[in-house]
Amino acid sequence: MRRLMMMDKNDNASTGFSGRSDLGTVIRRQNEHSKAVALRVSAATDMEYLRGAVFDRFDGFAWQNTEKIRRIVEAKNLAAADEAGSNSEPDEFVLLKTGEAGTGDLQKLTIWPGDVPPEILFTPLNTVSVEVTATLLTFSQEAVIHASGHPSRVPWDIRRQTGPVLTAFSEYDHNRLTELPPALAQSPQLNELVRRITAGAGTVPEKVAAVTRYLQQNHRYSDSVAPPAGADPLLWFLMNGEAAHCEYFATAATVLLRQAGVPVRYVTGFVAAEKNPLTGEWIARNRDAHAWAEAWDAESGWMIVEATPADGQPRQLESGWLRSLYEGLKSWWQRLQAAVQQEGAVAAVLMLFVGWWEYVASSMFVVALILAGRQTWQNRRQARSSVVVEEPLIGELHQQLSQMDRAAGQAGYERSAEETLHEFSQRLKAAASQSDRNAGQLTQMAAWYHSYAAVRYGGRREEASVTRLAALLLQSLAVPVTDSSAVTETGGR
Repeated sequence: MRRLMMMDKNDNASTGFSGRSDLGTVIRRQNEHSKAVALRVSAATDMEYLRGAVFDRFDGFAWQNTEKIRRIVEAKNLAAADEAGSNSEPDEFVLLKTGEAGTGDLQKLTIWPGDVPPEILFTPLNTVSVEVTATLLTFSQEAVIHASGHPSRVPWDIRRQTGPVLTAFSEYDHNRLTELPPALAQSPQLNELVRRITAGAGTVPEKVAAVTRYLQQNHRYSDSVAPPAGADPLLWFLMNGEAAHCEYFATAATVLLRQAGVPVRYVTGFVAAEKNPLTGEWIARNRDAHAWAEAWDAESGWMIVEATPADGQPRQLESGWLRSLYEGLKSWWQRLQAAVQQEGAVAAVLMLFVGWWEYVASSMFVVALILAGRQTWQNRRQARSSVVVEEPLIGELHQQLSQMDRAAGQAGYERSAEETLHEFSQRLKAAASQSDRNAGQLTQMAAWYHSYAAVRYGGRREEASVTRLAALLLQSLAVPVTDSSAVTETGGR
């Protein structure tokens, strides 16, 4: 297999996975068609972190990838494909040399792309080989994989090492991955904080555990972050105990560990945390875009560093039955299209025929269960009293929501029937960023709608939570409305 060196001149411009990522890139990706399926993973036994971009340099405001050199790995059948004029057959690309792949079993996964760029092969950490339809594959210093000539919607198979992978790690790599911008490296406050957090932690795993524990216990998750103008955003977050989203937590973990002498890199990608019970696939949607870190340990190789609090991580869940049926059909159709591209129409139909009938049988069984359950529910409903006792706190929450909706309408913003609370909150935040006169009120309203959704639907419906929400409501309404001439807006999905 021929290997060359090249400069990577084709940084992907897609949100979250280009050569630069600021401290808001991933959160924007989450809000773009949030329910759209980005990736599906077959044969996985648990949720998967799927890497799309890795960054090594932080300038205080954004991450950059300075390692532009990629190793070219050509397919074994590339020459024959070139002579034939096409290459529809997948080929295996070995990424790690013999002796680098570590010990332990190899696990094979199949990754199906959805709403992602076709040239980026999202893969888990410690991937040692890829089987994909492509003319050329590049493998970066940080193990990010790009494929040229890869058809969209066509999957790739990967093999990843379940045990430690000890690749070459030079002094240059150590220096590069412990580097910090001068404002952070020379900050007395940051140095003292690192000293306190890592006191008594000697090994890399101990330092990682200390840093992640500190961040998760001393900071809250919020998808709305607004550092003061002119402030260093990370120092503002760390020194004031501010709430923030995954990009701040991943960056903070990277900076704190680097200051403690641990080589760390910043990673963006997706977490496939939703399982389809019919197909067995793990799904990552756009809302599951995420940022995390990876730390290097000379004894165990690279390890994932998850510093975001639990309520800010993509949650492990199981798809509902109706959604599972619908997306299972879409999955089958994508498999058919990919098989036609790779095997030809006749072979593809024969290959998928058995799988189709297995899916239909399981789907019909599920539909029967749903219908039986619906009939049982209707029978019980008719048998019991028609009087429904409403939870006392629900009535109070409804009153608060009506009051805030009226106030938002007076400020010029009406929530449409199809607009979710989170979507309306995002619209108010966007409007606040463009308003000079009532930005304060719009920002507080946006925060209130976000908090209301958490209290009403997030399992935290307690009297104390409702009382705090009422206080936030009064605080929001106390901000004067100065933009009374605003034209009433309505929004939707």
